[in-house]
Amino acid sequence: ICRGNILFVPHASRRLMRPFELEQDRCCLGDEENPEDLQKNAICPEDKDRGPPLFWWFRACCFCYSVVGADMAWRLGYMDCSCSAYPWTVEASLLVIQGCLSFMHDAYFVGRSPAAKVADRCCASFLTLCQPLKLAFCSMDAIQLSLLACFWTLGLICFKAGSRAFASGDGRRYQMFHTLWHILLPLGGYLWIEYTRISVLLRYASAHKRLQHGLDFQAGSFVTEGDDAGDFGSLLFWGPGSAGP
Repeated sequence: ICRGNILFVPHASRRLMRPFELEQDRCCLGDEENPEDLQKNAICPEDKDRGPPLFWWFRACCFCYSVVGADMAWRLGYMDCSCSAYPWTVEASLLVIQGCLSFMHDAYFVGRSPAAKVADRCCASFLTLCQPLKLAFCSMDAIQLSLLACFWTLGLICFKAGSRAFASGDGRRYQMFHTLWHILLPLGGYLWIEYTRISVLLRYASAHKRLQHGLDFQAGSFVTEGDDAGDFGSLLFWGPGSAGP
């Protein structure tokens, strides 16, 4: 509509004249953690620039789950000695797999593969629920309970903050908080495993020392300091119930 030298465009027409890219951005922007937005993300072009590129630390930290899973498998003897009722082998295997699933969904496919998305979320959700489930199987002291509760809670807070950042289109903030989610839960698990290992070592060494001194007293002999140190070194490296390679 022309009025003098001024061109007035009705509101409906202005909406139709928006650049196609803006409408496409609005279509592509969806909540990564909302299953209803899966179809929206699927129709977006794969070469569309949706924010900053993925940082190397965002990709690398996906494998934090695999690292703590490998550590759990390596310390399996200590875990069984501390809490034999819990299926540590199953959790260690799932943690190793979860690192690969997380990398495939977040870094390789960047959320564009529905199969990788479902596999990542199912495995991650199960492992997250397994952490408080340990309370039903294992007896924990105050430090173990604090490590479990603090890192589990902080991890979930960072996960929700990353989800909100993704929904608002802040890719850099999303990568930061989602990386913290990948770090905090495995870090809490690693510290829990190592603390449990040290507790088992101290408990086993104390019982072994009392038993050995009792036997030596009955036999009228004493064990040399070097022999006792060798037994403790073997225990430290191979774990309880092992005498070496």
